[in-house]
Amino acid sequence: MPYLPLVGKLVKSDRRGQWTALKSKHRKALAAKKIDFDAGLGPALDKYQVPVKAVTKLFVDEKLNQPALQKVVAAARPLDQIASHYLDTVKGLGDPAEKELTAFLKGITTDCTGWEQVLDMFEKSAVPSVGAVQLAAVKGLYGSLDRLSAQLENGSTVFDGIIVQTRPRCVGGSSQSYDSQSHAD
Repeated sequence: MPYLPLVGKLVKSDRRGQWTALKSKHRKALAAKKIDFDAGLGPALDKYQVPVKAVTKLFVDEKLNQPALQKVVAAARPLDQIASHYLDTVKGLGDPAEKELTAFLKGITTDCTGWEQVLDMFEKSAVPSVGAVQLAAVKGLYGSLDRLSAQLENGSTVFDGIIVQTRPRCVGGSSQSYDSQSHAD
């Protein structure tokens, strides 16, 4: 599957853990600029990390599925917007805080985009499933179509109890196009 290398890369990142370490490391710089990431980024990372952990387990067990990916993408979309907003906020913090926080926030937006790509690739490679109702409808039609096909091959078809000749009949060495007479059963 073409999405596997990308998923392998995405499941290895623990953005919540990285965020906790960066926030502690740059606490003074953030406080000096009065930047409060906990109002938006912290809760969004918490919501994001839960489906990522679930997908990680499914990925390791080789049971990755579309609903699990959809949950990650649903959590990633608001996180992407929040991280993009904070990219402007960290400008002017000064290095190393600005450089490290910018790299971290860009990493989040890259991850969010990556999950969208994985879901797109997964949907394109997924085989459509047939439900029980659809399967029953096809089975019902199959029998009728199979009988009709056999009748056409035999040269006659029955419509409402009337046999209709469907193949040309040879009479005295000449071929007539179709027998227009119908015979009652």
